[in-house]
Amino acid sequence: MSRIFKVKSGNTLTLENLTLTGGIAKTSDMDGSGGGVYVETSGKLIMTGSSITDCEAIGDTVDNKYGEGGGVYNKGSFEMTGGEIKNNKARVGGGIDNNGTLILTNATLTGNTATFVGGALCMSSSYSSGKMTGGKIINNECSGSSDGGGVYIHAGTFTLNSGAFIEGNTAYYGGGAYVGQNGTLIINGGSIKLNKARRGGGVYVSGNSTKRGTLRMIQGDISDNGAGWNGTSYTGEGGGVYNSGVFEMTGGEIKDNKAQTGGGVYFSEGTFKMSGSAVVTPSTGLEANVKGKNDVYLTSGQAITVDGTLSNNPVARITPREYTAGHSYLTGNTNAHHL
Repeated sequence: MSRIFKVKSGNTLTLENLTLTGGIAKTSDMDGSGGGVYVETSGKLIMTGSSITDCEAIGDTVDNKYGEGGGVYNKGSFEMTGGEIKNNKARVGGGIDNNGTLILTNATLTGNTATFVGGALCMSSSYSSGKMTGGKIINNECSGSSDGGGVYIHAGTFTLNSGAFIEGNTAYYGGGAYVGQNGTLIINGGSIKLNKARRGGGVYVSGNSTKRGTLRMIQGDISDNGAGWNGTSYTGEGGGVYNSGVFEMTGGEIKDNKAQTGGGVYFSEGTFKMSGSAVVTPSTGLEANVKGKNDVYLTSGQAITVDGTLSNNPVARITPREYTAGHSYLTGNTNAHHL
């Protein structure tokens, strides 16, 4: 069996109420990508009520090259309404590897596996743009010590809109989503929930002194995610979010996440700004003051920047690595603090 379709530049493939299954891309060049469909630059794939299942992008297994997009490898434009990308496998982007424009509307990506990054979806280039409205990225995985169980944003921008869910995915870092140093994730609605990883159960935002990934949360929620679950307890960092990049939170809610350290947010380095209706809802009852129960953990020298008025009270519960005399754990608008 070989790949099922290749969409040449300037051409459009339209699939309506069809299922593609069992395609395999296995040569040791870029033709080793896109087990179901390969969309060239300026090509277009339109799927309505259709599914791509049980396809593989094997690529070069000796040098671990290619093997991108088990279901779809896209360098052009891919619009999917309804239907499923299901049970596909690749080294990168088990369901979809996107290097172009991706629009998902009420679509489901489920049961896909990546052996390197991006269980369901990988945003691979600076030209990548993607948005999801409605639908689910659910129960996908990165096997072994791989990152981005639901979505891996190496570069480009992915936007989660109202009614969309990233749910029940697993990886080593970034169970729901991993944001690379050149990537941006915008949460403008929807939910990232019930995902698990060693670090960043919901979202992992990477960065270093020269480049940092960006997470912008406008509305929606990051909830019920966990870091480092070993079957009996949580042993990891950043149940909701692990941040060493740029995290700008102007709205939305982070709630009911768990980790050994930083249940809500683990702030390692970079920037963490809060304003508007943003809230990391503190745990209550017997867990009200328990470390790792949806708190915000600050590593040494870090502080939350309050960038404007905060409308909730309280906004978060802070757990510093250590309390240091004279160090401020909040900066910015000192008249708007409810932490």
